[in-house]
Amino acid sequence: MNSHRAGLFALLCALLMGCTMVTLAQAVTTSYWEVRSHEQFNKGTPENVSILSDGKVSLSPVLELLADTGEPFVWCLVQDSKGNLFAGTGNNGKIFKIDKNARLTLWHDSEELEILSLAVDRHDNLYAGTSPGGQIIRLTPKGQADLFFSTEQEHVWSLAFDESGNLYCGTGDEGKIFKVNSNGRGELFYDTKETNVTVLTWWRGRLYAGGEGNGLIYKIDSQSQGLMLFDAAEQEIRSLVFDGDGQLYAAATSGEGPRQRPPPQPPKAEKAQPPEVQTGEVSELMQSFIGEGAVQEVKGASTIYAIDGLGSAVTLWAGPEEVMVFSMILGARGDLIVGTGDQGRIYAVAADGSWSRLVDGQESHSLALFRGRNGDILVGTGNLGKVFRLRTDYQKEGTLESEVHDATFVARWGRISWEARQPRGAHVSLQTRSGNSQVPDETWSQWSAPYESTQGEAIESPPARFIQWRVKLSTSKETLTPTLERVWLAYVQRNLAPKITGVYVHHPTIEGGRGTNISRREGKSSSFADQGEASSDLFLGKDRLGPGVRKVTWQTQDPNGDRLRYDLYFRGEEEQEWKILKEDVRNSTYAWDGQAFPDGTYLLRVKATDSPDNPEGQALSAEKVSDPFVIDNTPPKVMEVDGQPGDEGRYQVSGQAIDELSSIAELWYSIDAGDWKALPPRDEVLDGPEEEFSFVTEPLSSGEHVIVIKAIDIAGNVGAGKTIIGRR
Repeated sequence: MNSHRAGLFALLCALLMGCTMVTLAQAVTTSYWEVRSHEQFNKGTPENVSILSDGKVSLSPVLELLADTGEPFVWCLVQDSKGNLFAGTGNNGKIFKIDKNARLTLWHDSEELEILSLAVDRHDNLYAGTSPGGQIIRLTPKGQADLFFSTEQEHVWSLAFDESGNLYCGTGDEGKIFKVNSNGRGELFYDTKETNVTVLTWWRGRLYAGGEGNGLIYKIDSQSQGLMLFDAAEQEIRSLVFDGDGQLYAAATSGEGPRQRPPPQPPKAEKAQPPEVQTGEVSELMQSFIGEGAVQEVKGASTIYAIDGLGSAVTLWAGPEEVMVFSMILGARGDLIVGTGDQGRIYAVAADGSWSRLVDGQESHSLALFRGRNGDILVGTGNLGKVFRLRTDYQKEGTLESEVHDATFVARWGRISWEARQPRGAHVSLQTRSGNSQVPDETWSQWSAPYESTQGEAIESPPARFIQWRVKLSTSKETLTPTLERVWLAYVQRNLAPKITGVYVHHPTIEGGRGTNISRREGKSSSFADQGEASSDLFLGKDRLGPGVRKVTWQTQDPNGDRLRYDLYFRGEEEQEWKILKEDVRNSTYAWDGQAFPDGTYLLRVKATDSPDNPEGQALSAEKVSDPFVIDNTPPKVMEVDGQPGDEGRYQVSGQAIDELSSIAELWYSIDAGDWKALPPRDEVLDGPEEEFSFVTEPLSSGEHVIVIKAIDIAGNVGAGKTIIGRR
């Protein structure tokens, strides 16, 4: 442990030193790609490794082929007291025996199509539930077969014994449970509300039954008195498992997705020791598989619930998206072993809800699981029908090939580093390759030589846009495995020039002749409080521009995400050379005091550089020029204002407003210093540098009156004129 910590400290120091060197020697900012979570590791391609729920990668248990039945499906497995394993198969209704030496024998060839369930009594008699005849076939330890009981149903999905040797049979398509004594005399024991009774288990004097159709779980006593214990959100119960403390776990699934119901939270529980196994776990299948000849790709939603004796349930595990659970048993250490149709993957789920991707199957579906008497997990598969043994020892070596990482642009690679626990005799090494296609092909570089140093090494793969790593875990001791916890690598993108997509010099906004918030008129909410010393004195307050101040904005992009610095230049339209307006601007907004410039038409040039994140000589820049714009500091003139008396003390007032450069934006009038009132132009549209106006006043008292006309141009300049009326 101490050596591991010391190595980790040295690794981090080396990484920091490497980051410093890369930042000083290369263009643009150093980027990192880090993989450390279960979700991230799970995006890769594992071979003989397990991906644990806490974000670690270890060697997987050995998955050893015991027998190839030659049939499409192995639906169920069971073991007798002598260690002989029996496999029920389809689609030819055969039962195979696999002895302790892994010798495969055809034990029984029935006239049925499917052997859906198996059970062994205390005398090692084997019982097989069939489809489509709905029969129970009994085979003696010597292989002699007879019809033990006919359910007169189509399918016998599940079998379970009680302590007295009575056999319970879960059937379909009417959801009935039959009880058959040791002499083969049977009767209806319980009629469920399900279509199929897919799983049965006897526990402490009660029969527990799970069904398909409504996803119900029943608890039934020996007198056939039933209690509906739990109604799952899914349509089908696949497995029921008790641990040593009597905690019930149910695997539920639905090919169409669960009904909408908020899931409970995982429980806080200690791992329990398993009970002694008396009968085999019975696997389940979907009715739609029967007779198809090959299992189609099946996707759905699956959940494992933890259910107490009163029926209160919490979600222990919600499988990865579109993972279909087919089988579940209790492992030797108290965790749940879960077989799925997700490439035959087998998962381990602990009592606290943590889980691991234990091993990838060699066939597409892990249909049946059984825990052997020596602790090994036995796996029956579909498409093709084989039997595997999941041993307790580890693979000698395994690999995990990461997903492809996109650096966005061609990049130079720095160092690759990792954290791992390596017991004596265990080892971890990494390799990399790179290319410019999203999917690795023949144009990619070859895998590099292995990187061996736990403190990280310089990546040998050539510069490219995409990169991938592959980790190799190995051990010389079958009982030990290395554990990979984290991988990260550094890279620097090739520096690309920034882009300026637009430069905008905005018109001042006019409200009653005062400089005001440009952003408000434009429907934005940006603040100018941080524009720097050069422009801070041009603001009257937050979001208010002073008279004659022009807001300048520009839009930029930097492909590398570098910080940018801007220089601003200006020139008159008739001038040839650019002059500096402001250097080293760090924002994309600037307030320009137009009052310091003569009236006329101007252009503004913005130069952007990525020098803040690049060393001298490697920074790149871009420029863009605005459209021509007008600086107008001259107020409009209000001319020829005249007032002629009319009827009832009213006056007809007329005149015109003229501006040399800008359009007239507003017209107002006031009588005797009263309130300002809006004045429409004669043509009712304020859209030009010359606007005529004419209006009739309200009745005025006799005597002298002063009428003032105020004109405001689009630059915010204010001009006024007046006329005196009613003189005696």
